[in-house]
Amino acid sequence: MLALAAISTGEPDVARGKPDMNAQKWMTAAKVGAAMAGYKMLNLRRPLSVQILVTKYCNMQCDMCFTYPIDSKEKFDGHREPSFEDISSLIAQSKKLGAQVIVPFGGEPLIRDDIGRIIDTIKSHGLYCVLYTNGTHLKKRIDDIGATDQLVISVDGDEATHNSIRGKGAYARCIEAIELALSRGFNLRLHTVLTRKTLNTLPHMKYLAKKYDVMLNYGYTDATEFTLPMAEQFVPQPNETKTFLKDYLRAHDDGIRISTPKSVIKRCIRILDSWPHQGHTLTEEDMKDNRHVDIPRCGLKDRNLYVDSDGRAMPCLPLWGREDNPNAYEVGLEQAWEHYADYRPSFDGTDSPCYQCRSIFTIEKGLFYSFSVIHLLEFITGFDFLKSKRVPPELTKTANIDDQPHLRIVAEEQSDPRDTKAQEQGAE
Repeated sequence: MLALAAISTGEPDVARGKPDMNAQKWMTAAKVGAAMAGYKMLNLRRPLSVQILVTKYCNMQCDMCFTYPIDSKEKFDGHREPSFEDISSLIAQSKKLGAQVIVPFGGEPLIRDDIGRIIDTIKSHGLYCVLYTNGTHLKKRIDDIGATDQLVISVDGDEATHNSIRGKGAYARCIEAIELALSRGFNLRLHTVLTRKTLNTLPHMKYLAKKYDVMLNYGYTDATEFTLPMAEQFVPQPNETKTFLKDYLRAHDDGIRISTPKSVIKRCIRILDSWPHQGHTLTEEDMKDNRHVDIPRCGLKDRNLYVDSDGRAMPCLPLWGREDNPNAYEVGLEQAWEHYADYRPSFDGTDSPCYQCRSIFTIEKGLFYSFSVIHLLEFITGFDFLKSKRVPPELTKTANIDDQPHLRIVAEEQSDPRDTKAQEQGAE
C-alpha cells in the first residue's frame, strides 16, 4: 500500500554524500501533506503518486504478479524496456503535473544497472521515493540506492510459503536483505501480498515485524487483464479477506506497526459486509438501487497513475494490460493523465461505468486519497513508527530461532533454480 505510511522520518546513513537528508525528508513529507490538502480543498485533479514499472525483468516468477501475461514466454514478445532518458523524462513530467511520490517498481528494479541514477533523479526533483524489491540484488546495489526514502522488501510469509512462491532459497536471501538494509539505516517496510497462499502468514509476519522493529503491510491481490484467467487460484474470496482483516486489526492491538490505520481496516470490513451483490465490481447503475450503503466512490483516477514499462498508463490495477490505455512515452504523461479525466470504464461485461471494486487495496488507497480527516490523523500518528531501528551487530548474521523451528532461516546461500541470465542480460 502506498499511503502516508510511505512518508517516513529516518535517515539512511548511505545517503550518497547528501547533507541534511533527515530535514529534506521532513520537508518532502510536509509538501505531500500540503499538496493533498490543496488538491482536496481546491478540487484539483492532480496525481499524488506516479508508479513507474522500470523493468519487466525479474529473477522470480510469482504467479500473482500483475505486470505480465500468464504465459511468461509471452511477456517479452515485442517488449521494449524503458531507457534511463525515458524514465527521467517521466519523473520530470510527474513533478510538473503535481505528483509528490514516485514509486519505481518491477519486475525487479534492482536488476537495472542505473537504478541509483533513477532514484537520484527522483530526489533531485524533491519528490518522495518508495522503492520495492524482492531483496535478492540488494547487496549488489545497496551503495547506489542510499537516497531512497523508504525501502520496501517483499516477504510472503514463513520460509516454506515464501519459497513455494519465489523459489528455493529465496527466504534466506530475503532475511539477509532485511538485515543488510537495517544495518545501513534504511527506513524499511515489509510487504506481503495477500493471496490464498498467504492468508495464514500473519503470525509469522507479526514475528518478523516485531523482531526487526519495522512497519508491516499486506497488499491485496488485484486481478489484471493479464492475470484474470487464473484469478480464482490466487485471489482470496471475500469471506477469506474479511477473516484476514479482523486478524489484521487485532495485530494493531498486539503492538505490531501496521501501516494501514485501524479506522481504515474497520471501514474495509464494513464495506465487505455491506457489498450488495456477489460480483467484484459495483457499477453506477448498482448504486442507484443501493444508495443506503456506505461505499465510497473509487478516487484513483483523480490521484494516482501507473505506467507500465512499455509506457501504457492507467490509474488502477484492474485496467492494467488493456490495449486502449494511452502510452505515456508516446503521447506524454499529461495527455495520458487527462485521458482518464472523464474516463468511465466498465467491467464484468456490463455497460454501466465502474463505481467501486471489491479490492481492499483499491478501497484503502481511495480512502487515503480522499483526505478523510479521521483516516489522515491515524496515518500521521504512524510517522513515529516509520523510523526503523538499526539491527544490533549480532543480528547482522543469519538469525538463529532455536525456540521456533518452524521459523528456521536457512543459513547457507542456495541457488535459485530459475535461469536468470537472459533477464539480467536484457536489462543491461
